[in-house]
Amino acid sequence: MSLDSILSRMNHDQKKESKPVVIKKSDIMDLLQPEQYVGEIVNLAYEEAKIQINDAYRKKVGGVPAQCFLIATRITTEEKDARDPSFFEEEDCSVILLRVVDSALLPGDMEKERILVENAERMHGALNHWDSELQDATTKKMLSFGAVKCRVVGTFYMEQDKSDYVLKFGNDLSNFYPNRGLKVYKPSADALEAIVNFGIDKKSSVKVGSVRYSSTNRKNQGVSEVNVEIDPRDLIAQKTAVFGMTRTGKSNTVKIIAKSIYQLRQKANKKIGQLIFDANGEYANENMQDVNDEGQAQALRNVWKVPVDGEMGSPEDVITYGLLRNSNDPNRIVMKINFYDDLLLQIGKDLIDDKLQSDKINNVQYIKSFTSVYFEPLDGMEPGEQTREYRRRLIYKTILNKAGFKDGDSGKVLAPARPLFNKDLINALSIGIKDYDTLPDGKQKELKITLENYHYCAQILERFNKNGATHAELATALKHLLDFSKDVNSTYHDFDKSYMLSSGSGSQW
Repeated sequence: MSLDSILSRMNHDQKKESKPVVIKKSDIMDLLQPEQYVGEIVNLAYEEAKIQINDAYRKKVGGVPAQCFLIATRITTEEKDARDPSFFEEEDCSVILLRVVDSALLPGDMEKERILVENAERMHGALNHWDSELQDATTKKMLSFGAVKCRVVGTFYMEQDKSDYVLKFGNDLSNFYPNRGLKVYKPSADALEAIVNFGIDKKSSVKVGSVRYSSTNRKNQGVSEVNVEIDPRDLIAQKTAVFGMTRTGKSNTVKIIAKSIYQLRQKANKKIGQLIFDANGEYANENMQDVNDEGQAQALRNVWKVPVDGEMGSPEDVITYGLLRNSNDPNRIVMKINFYDDLLLQIGKDLIDDKLQSDKINNVQYIKSFTSVYFEPLDGMEPGEQTREYRRRLIYKTILNKAGFKDGDSGKVLAPARPLFNKDLINALSIGIKDYDTLPDGKQKELKITLENYHYCAQILERFNKNGATHAELATALKHLLDFSKDVNSTYHDFDKSYMLSSGSGSQW
């Protein structure tokens, strides 16, 4: 479309339209940068595009790195200053946003590769490069073109909103261009900033970083000074994730986001709750990643001290919790885990297991046995399975108490949810040792204390089944029960054989 035709149509429409249509200053034309031209579309599908790039133009725009944005359009640079409302209704008045994903092949690339190989062989061992020598015009032209494959990100277009035309974006391709040329540009400066921050309300937005296409972030790429902003309101009650390589600023970005959401309470006059799990103290403690203008380390917990529109928050706005006290955070609420709470039982054990792993003593067999225990949910278990699970938990809690993890009053009585110790087992403990009365006096005297221990164990377990027992009583009783199960002279083995025969599973007690 020529400039004359656009102006002619403008005059025609102005006569026809009584109410003028206002074109906003920032519109689709501002995305066009003729000095950033890189090449032509040679193949455009609904999801992918192939772009032919000339080496001279590639060099001029600072290169075409992977993941960089490109735009393709049929709008010519001559039309950049045309503000004709009807022009925006034309089929071709759109800008397609692309993202480079890889290199691509052109029909003549096999011949080009042959020439490159010959040149490389010819210049092998020489100090100068093969492309520094004079070439014929045809060869030079062939070697100056390459192609990249791009993903179609979406389409920018103008749409009338009441009396104004506004720039909008759709995340797909709404047209098909089988045999029509499209110019391709690499946006930079204001155009690139308009693309990456499209739809952001500048009044509430915060800067989270700058555009960076690759780790090798060279200044000549023309993207280093382009800010990336977000509107914190877009993140409220939404699923959001932050990904990035190590040391690329993920934690700092999260801090900026959390701070900006907090500051919305002044701007929007609303209190928005945030719960931050800070296992490593990155957010609650001062560190040099959060320096202020004076170079002093800051902490996210002090965000209320930063005035917004001249208004400062209050200390009650931010509450910190921790397992330990911190001299730099005197108002921290110390939060402990109840290792005896059935809902937290496995969490507490995981902490103990991790500690045993870090102390590198997990190679001891009884430590291995301890760390291999996992408390299963009781829901859905058969009654027999539940009894064994309750018994496993009881023994674990007794071990905790014996190790110094006190459960309140040392004389606290543990009441069972159900009887956990088999009556036949208690009867076997009451007998204790096989044929004790027939043993010689000397042998009876030797085993007397052992027998008394088994009798004590029977009494405690029976009492526990009925009314409960203390941690201390259970610790002693369970120690004797362990000895009872290992004693070749005890009645445990006869009991266990009988238990296996009578149980449906055939397993040992």
